[in-house]
Amino acid sequence: MYLCRLLPLDVHCAALCNQRHNLELKYGHALHAILRCARNAGTFTISCIGEHAARTVRDYANGGITCPPRTVVPTQDGNGTLMCMPTVAEDLIATKILTIFGKNPALHLPTIQGMITCADAHDGRFLFNLDGPTVTMRRTSAMSMLGIRTFASDAVKRVLIIGTGTQALAHVEALSALYPGIEVVIRGRTPERAEHFCKSPFGNSRMSVSA
Repeated sequence: MYLCRLLPLDVHCAALCNQRHNLELKYGHALHAILRCARNAGTFTISCIGEHAARTVRDYANGGITCPPRTVVPTQDGNGTLMCMPTVAEDLIATKILTIFGKNPALHLPTIQGMITCADAHDGRFLFNLDGPTVTMRRTSAMSMLGIRTFASDAVKRVLIIGTGTQALAHVEALSALYPGIEVVIRGRTPERAEHFCKSPFGNSRMSVSA
C-alpha cells in the first residue's frame, strides 16, 4: 500500500458536448444531481454536487424519479455492447447511452464511450448533452462522498482506495477537495501500479509514498 498526502484541490470538469458550459458533474437516478447542476449553467464544486446528490437520493426514495432497469444489447458480432439508461424526474428527462468494446484499446480507442441527452420534463425541449464516461466518473465519486458525509461519525482523516484507475483518480480529487490534508492509502493490483498512481500529478497536491 502507498500513502498519498494531499493538499486542497480545485476540481473542475468541462464535459458538455455542446461546449456551452463548464460543469461539475454527477448519474441512473443519481444522474439528476448532475443534470440539475448543468441546468444552472455554472461551474460547481464537489461540495455543490454533493448537495444535489442528497436531494436526488431523497427524490428517488420518495418516488419523484423514475429509473427503470437499463437495457443491454450485444452487437451482432458479439464484440460490443450497447447500454441504454432512461430516467425521468419532475423537472428533467434524461437518457444515458453507452457502448462498451473490449478490444478498443488495441485500436487506441476508449473501451467505454457514451453520451447523456437531457430534455425539459414539461415541454420536451432538448437542453444539452453530456459526456457519458465523465458523468459516470463524477457521479460515482459524488455518491461516495455523500456516503462518507452521511455515515462517518468523526472527521475523516484517512481513507483507503482500492484500485488505480479512473475511479480512483476521481475519488482522490473529490476527497482532496472536501477534506484538505486527508491521507489517502492506495492499494493496487501490484505495488508498482500503486506507486505509479501516487506519483501522478493531482493539481497542486503534495504526495509522499510509503509502504
